[in-house]
Amino acid sequence: MIRDFLYLVELYLRLLDIFIETRHGDRFDNLAHEFYGDVSLYWIIARANNLIKGGLGVEPGIRLRIPTDTESILNNYYRLNSLE
Repeated sequence: MIRDFLYLVELYLRLLDIFIETRHGDRFDNLAHEFYGDVSLYWIIARANNLIKGGLGVEPGIRLRIPTDTESILNNYYRLNSLE
């Protein structure tokens, strides 16, 4: 029951995400700066689009999902990578 609820919350948050079509010269770090104000969060966009391997450059014409719930993503990251 809780798992179903969490799934629905995640699904709802994905509905709030932004979708863009990349242009010539787009890079994950520049997109992170544009949407989050922080270039170091480039990995959130790359991971959301299963493009985590490789460089920061993005081919033009690709439809990218820009997650809007960065707070939950960062909380999960810190929880999973804590040194406790």
